Amino acid sequence: APVKYHGDRSKESLVSFAMQHVRSTVTELWTGNFVNSIQTAFAAGIGWLITFCSKGGDCLTSQTRLRLSGMLDGLVNVGWMDCATQDNLCKSLDITTSTTAYFPPGATLNNKEKNSILLLH
Repeated sequence: APVKYHGDRSKESLVSFAMQHVRSTVTELWTGNFVNSIQTAFAAGIGWLITFCSKGGDCLTSQTRLRLSGMLDGLVNVGWMDCATQDNLCKSLDITTSTTAYFPPGATLNNKEKNSILLLH
């Protein structure tokens, strides 16, 4: 349903208003939910776009992640991982710097066979 906007017409105000109405979600992934979250989506034929946040490199901002989630809703799940707190999991995925990766449905999570994962720099 349409929502009336009565605020300032600046780009920042309009973007802020629009972002309040994005109903998609961005999942924080960690050791406790990673495998189950990935496998559940894969079973439904949905891949994952995950940004890994570490020292150095490019970690997508929370607003950018939410925008992507809204645009890709139903096509791909959007998630992020804090490699400072999930160091072992990031290392097991061979992630050493901030990066964003697309895991298509059925992608192998074993770092020895990363040919099915698309790293976006």
